Amino acid sequence: MEFPGMDPSERTERRRRFGGLVALAAVLWLFAVPVLFGHGLEAGLSFAGDLPTAADQAAADGYMRAAAIVAVAGPLAIAALAALGRHRRTAAVFTVVALFLVYMLAVQSGVRDLFLPEGEAPVEQEGPGYCIERSGGDNRCPGG
Repeated sequence: MEFPGMDPSERTERRRRFGGLVALAAVLWLFAVPVLFGHGLEAGLSFAGDLPTAADQAAADGYMRAAAIVAVAGPLAIAALAALGRHRRTAAVFTVVALFLVYMLAVQSGVRDLFLPEGEAPVEQEGPGYCIERSGGDNRCPGG
């Protein structure tokens, strides 16, 4: 598509400028997603058998949510920059990458929901669920 009043040198400069922006955005995206994911893993880690606190779990969930958002929004932004710079193939590739990541995130959340159908909550037990012998008196389990 030709722009009226734009000579070939201006088009070349526009392609070069947007090409640099696309490359910079792609490097930032490739760096940001693993960093956010790593912070999410680190925040949710438990040591010595301890479960993460509610605050640690909330932080881990936030980092993972941010990683998922950046993972999808990054390629969309890169595709938009590439389209503005008339890099059609690059825009198409990053659009496909974004659609693939949306699909994978949807599958992941759908698979997770398959294991816990709606309306069915996990059963919580009050006791340990097995017999514990106690010292003193008789060595029978309480309750029978």
